[in-house]
Amino acid sequence: MAKRLKIDSGDVFAFPAGEKFAAGHVLISNISLYIVIFEPLFAIEDIANINPNSTNILLAGWTDDALIYHGDWIIMGNKPVVQPFDFPVFKMNHNGILWLVDVNGKPIRHASRGEAESHEFQWSRSSKGFQDAFVNHHLGVRKPTHTRLFVA
Repeated sequence: MAKRLKIDSGDVFAFPAGEKFAAGHVLISNISLYIVIFEPLFAIEDIANINPNSTNILLAGWTDDALIYHGDWIIMGNKPVVQPFDFPVFKMNHNGILWLVDVNGKPIRHASRGEAESHEFQWSRSSKGFQDAFVNHHLGVRKPTHTRLFVA
């Protein structure tokens, strides 16, 4: 059995998107990955020089490492993580009480009725879902199943 690839916060990855490549950045790496995928298409040789702090972010959210593990997404290097936006706050049900939790699941406080209605439970999308959303965006298609992934 192949040794599992270690994925670290700060890893920059790429995957093919037509004749060019998409690039992304791992912001949090634990059991799942919190990633961003940048909006532009890149030539593969330009990805190592990406400045994650000044490149427009298209998609963000929790995902799995399946496409990295299987070699479809390639780790291109590592860049320091500077939080590019406020991470989402989610709700969590603990013993029948709704809490607001940070992106890592750490409780912040009890949720008010309004917060309980307006916040989502933490969710993730498959890495394939991220890839499909990116490719469809560049084809001019936005599917309802991808809506949560878009930053703007």
